[in-house]
Amino acid sequence: MRTSRYRDLLALPGAVSFLARTLLGRLPLGMLSLGLLLYVRERTGSFGTAGLAVGALVLGEAATAAVHGTLVDRFGPSRVVAACAGAQGTLLLGLVAAGESGAGAPVLIALCALIGTLVPPVSASARALWPRLTPDLPTREALFALDASTQEIIWTSGPMLVALGAAVAGPVGAVVLTAAITLVGGSLFAVSPVARMRPEPGRQGRRGSALSSRGLRLLLPSVLVMGVGLGHLEVALPALAVDAHADGAAGALLAVWSLGSLVGGVVYGSRSWGWPAHRRHTVFVALVALSVAPLLLAGSVAAALPLGFVAGLFIAPAFSCQFVIVGAMAPQDTAAEAFAWYTTALVGGVAAGVATAGQLVEARGVQTTVAAAIGALLLAALAATRVPALSEADAQRTNNATVGAPC
Repeated sequence: MRTSRYRDLLALPGAVSFLARTLLGRLPLGMLSLGLLLYVRERTGSFGTAGLAVGALVLGEAATAAVHGTLVDRFGPSRVVAACAGAQGTLLLGLVAAGESGAGAPVLIALCALIGTLVPPVSASARALWPRLTPDLPTREALFALDASTQEIIWTSGPMLVALGAAVAGPVGAVVLTAAITLVGGSLFAVSPVARMRPEPGRQGRRGSALSSRGLRLLLPSVLVMGVGLGHLEVALPALAVDAHADGAAGALLAVWSLGSLVGGVVYGSRSWGWPAHRRHTVFVALVALSVAPLLLAGSVAAALPLGFVAGLFIAPAFSCQFVIVGAMAPQDTAAEAFAWYTTALVGGVAAGVATAGQLVEARGVQTTVAAAIGALLLAALAATRVPALSEADAQRTNNATVGAPC
């Protein structure tokens, strides 16, 4: 593995600081769902109500992500992220105040929906801003691979922090800790030199929609269906542990799955690739499907652990290709909106996959759920074949700044 690419990448001025701020700013994404689930469950005594609250959270995020991206493209990331982080952190504390004062389930669910509408657009902003740091497309591809790999840290450490907060002060402690990290992480991201961007003079006229890009419109269905497959696996892996009478291993199976993605992404980003991103994307999504197939034979947790690692190996490389395609095909001045639409498609797919997988596990069992995941991922690979090649103009666009100039 060529680590020199990462050394060169991290040597770029501001890269390490911006990557660290991005990770901290996105950390609440790995905490919100579980923290709110535990808190609403404690206050109402109902997992059903808690599930509705988390569903409202996800719907709120999906409904407003593109709006946030458009605002970032127009006003720059700093103001938008700071405003969302401040408002969301305050609302999280307001949820605690409402819950502790005896508010009913409708109020708590409504507050969760509002919290979802205020998820700070850190991911979309960061991916739109990377061209400010990277001098050429190959370097940017390595950085996108690092971004895709390190986001696994969010999904593994976030639930651990929720568990820590709950252990110290109960579910209320988990929500308060999430609020604190939201406020601190969002603020640190907003004041970073890279994030303090605004639209350049002369570029603040009428902007088109990111969805005017045919290439982006053709990519999003593949992303959505891939999300469904990944959502199936998020349920199937813990269910496999439960079926094996090893409930405590559910977290370990999800952890090794994430670890596989992290390792695969790091290896992917250390290499130079001579074939175009749209073809790599199709191949890697298909490889995700094929790498999941051995889980059909897992009859124990001991067998599922290494197979779960293998099942994750090609996820971050597929994400990295998607980031490159989105950044290249976004129309001028719409990069943050384009990445927000990407996030909406992926999150929406995962949410749908999780919801339907629960029913599949109960009705048909774990193997059927894994098979459904494979089917969805193969369908995503098929949909990916419709994504057009990046033109020279697309490649050049990723070499230009995408979100204004420094404040």
